[in-house]
Amino acid sequence: VSSTLFVGWLRSAQLDDADQLLAEQIDVVEEFVANGVVPQIIAPKGIDTVQLQIVGPDRRKLALTEGLASTVRLDVFIPPPVGEQESRTTKASELGAEGSDRYRVMARTVPFGRDWVAIYAATPLRNADQVVRTVVIGLTVMVPLLVLLAGVAAWVLIGRALRPVETMRREVEAIRGTGADQRLSPDQRAEELDRLAATMNDLLERLSESEAIRRQFMAD
Repeated sequence: VSSTLFVGWLRSAQLDDADQLLAEQIDVVEEFVANGVVPQIIAPKGIDTVQLQIVGPDRRKLALTEGLASTVRLDVFIPPPVGEQESRTTKASELGAEGSDRYRVMARTVPFGRDWVAIYAATPLRNADQVVRTVVIGLTVMVPLLVLLAGVAAWVLIGRALRPVETMRREVEAIRGTGADQRLSPDQRAEELDRLAATMNDLLERLSESEAIRRQFMAD
C-alpha cells in the first residue's frame, strides 16, 4: 500500500513539475499577446523541450515554435474559457507525432483585441515516465525482499521473546503431585513473565501448605 501511494504521489509530482514548466512558458507568450504582438515563430525561453502554438478561434495556427509544433497540432482538446487554463496528458499518436511517448499539454485562453486566442504548450513526459518506471522496478524487487527480511526478523524476535514462555510451560508440565519442592525459575527476561512466575510459585506454595495441613490432620 505504501509503495502504491508513493508511486501515485511521484506521478502526480512529475505532472505538477511539467505543468509549472508549461505555465512559465505560456506566461512569456501571454506577455506578447497582451501587447498585441503575435510573432509567427515563438522561441521557448531557456528550454528546448517545450513546444508552443497560438491558435485562433477558427483553429488557425497564428504562431508556433520550430520543430514538433510545426508538424502537429497541439490543440487536442477544446480551449478553456477566457482567462482560464487546462492541462491534460495525451499520447504522441493523438498529437500526430511518432513514437509511444506521452505528452503533457496545457492550454490557456487569453483576450486578444476584441477576440481571443488560445496558447497551447506541450512537453514530453519521457524523463518523468522513466523515473516512475525505474522506481516501480526498484520497488517490485525491493518490497518483496524487505517483506521477506521483515518476516524472518519477526520470526526470530518473536521466537526469542516466547522462549521464556516455553521454558515456563515445560517447568509447569514437569511438576507432579503437589509440587511441594518444585518452583518456577524466577528470571524470565521479562517483567510480566517474572510476575507470572512469582504468582504461580505462590500458588504452589499454598498448595504445599494445604497438603502439609492435610497430612498433619490425617496423622492426628
